[in-house]
Amino acid sequence: MGAGSACLVSRTGYTGEWGYELYFPASEAVRVWRALLANPNIKPVGLGARDTLRLEMGYSLYGHELSLERTPAATSRGMFIRKEGGYLGEEAVRRDLADPQEFLVALEFDSKRAARAHDKVFFQTLEKMELGEVTSGSVSPSLGKAIALAFVKAEYSSLGMVLDVEIRGKCFLATVVELPFYKKGTARG
Repeated sequence: MGAGSACLVSRTGYTGEWGYELYFPASEAVRVWRALLANPNIKPVGLGARDTLRLEMGYSLYGHELSLERTPAATSRGMFIRKEGGYLGEEAVRRDLADPQEFLVALEFDSKRAARAHDKVFFQTLEKMELGEVTSGSVSPSLGKAIALAFVKAEYSSLGMVLDVEIRGKCFLATVVELPFYKKGTARG
């Protein structure tokens, strides 16, 4: 890689943009970091930037949208489920596909008030009816408004449905939209 360290490079990433991961001994980290930053085309960014890009694409993150408590059926509505059987967890996935209790939805706000993980999602009727909770949320720099992913009861997960999200004690309207949030292309070309 030019820094004199042997490393493994993988063509991965979960931001919707070109991504690479470098694997090398921890003892080489400072030297490799400095060698990378010596290139004027390389700029450091933090996890917040990575997470915003991930969210704009609607990519799930373990510990937020993915967990041991939720099957891939709820997260993807079965889109990425192998049709032929024979895999660990198949029984739970098939059950959730046959009788879904909740789905992951994309929420777009008209404001820049960002929801955070665990903020409650409601449907306003004569009284508040709790539907689920936000798993990830942020202000989208690309869209100029707040966006979020949330698990809600299956019957309230249709595109165009308007829901309420309680953010720091105040309710904000959010519309269920199609993913990805950002649709104008990427650096991939």
